[in-house]
Amino acid sequence: RAAHAGLIASIAARFPMFGVSTQLINRWIASHMFSPHISDEAIEALVATLFVTPGSALPPMSREVTFVRFLNLIASHLWHDPVVLDPENVVNEAEVERINRTAKGAPAMCIVTPHDRSGSQLTLAAPNVVVLKRLVVIATRATLEVQGLLDGTSKHSLADEDAWEKFFKPSLSGFQAAFILRRSALPFPKQALFPSKRLYKRMREHFESEMSVVDEDDEET
Repeated sequence: RAAHAGLIASIAARFPMFGVSTQLINRWIASHMFSPHISDEAIEALVATLFVTPGSALPPMSREVTFVRFLNLIASHLWHDPVVLDPENVVNEAEVERINRTAKGAPAMCIVTPHDRSGSQLTLAAPNVVVLKRLVVIATRATLEVQGLLDGTSKHSLADEDAWEKFFKPSLSGFQAAFILRRSALPFPKQALFPSKRLYKRMREHFESEMSVVDEDDEET
C-alpha cells in the first residue's frame, strides 16, 4: 500500500484535478452501491490512467470531463485485457502480454502498475465477474445519457442540475424494500446527495402500493 500511495501522490501532484475527480467518481461508485466491491486503490488507479495516458486528448482539465471519460473507460474497455498505469514507462509490453488472464483465480479486473506487474494486487478479491458486468452495464447506460446531452437529443441540457443528478441515482428495480431515514438519524445530513422530497417522491412512484413508507414530513431525507 505504501508503494501505491507514493505512486498516487506523485500523480496527484502533477495533475491538480486528480483529487477532486477521484472524489466525484468515488461518489458515483458509492451511489450505485459498488463501494464494497471495488477498493479505493483500484478506483484511484483507474482514474489515474485517465490523466497519465489520455490517448489523443489532453489530460482532463475538470472533474466533469474526468467523470465522463471514466464512464467511457468502464463501458468500452475489453476487461479481458489489463489496464496499465505506468507513469514512468517502466512496464514493458512483453510483461503485460505474459499475464495469464485465463488462470484459475485470475481477477475479473486486472490493473498493472510498476509495483504490481501481475495486475492482481488491487483487484484480487473484488470485483468478481458478476459485479464487473453490472458496473459495465450502468456505465454504458450513463455514457449513452451523456451522449444525449452532448448531441442535444436529451430533454436536459448540460447546465441543468437534474441532468447531472440522475447519473448518481441508483436503479431501484433490483430492490424489494427501501428505508427512509429521518435527518436526525444521519451523521452528516447536509451531505445527502438528493433532497428528501424528491427522493421520497421517486421512491413512492417506483414502489407504489408494494411498499409501506412513513408519511413525509420536514424531518425526512
